[in-house]
Amino acid sequence: MSVVWPTRPDGTTILSGSADKNCQTVEVSSGKLLHTLSFSGFVGPVAYAPDGKTVLVGDSGDKNCQAVGGQQRSTPAHASAW
Repeated sequence: MSVVWPTRPDGTTILSGSADKNCQTVEVSSGKLLHTLSFSGFVGPVAYAPDGKTVLVGDSGDKNCQAVGGQQRSTPAHASAW
């Protein structure tokens, strides 16, 4: 089985979603965790928008996809600083 993590269009960060109900961005060059967003259910599909500033996150808890960019979300959820 292979795993593919979405990479920001400029190649600087990767995006991950997992069963721990978190979506995280990690800096490629250092492996440093940059941001964590918490959701109500396990995080399924994740993707970067072409602008690299917005991510799309699938949340099994509320069975929704949310667009997240900067400090804003398209729907309410429990967020730490993005």
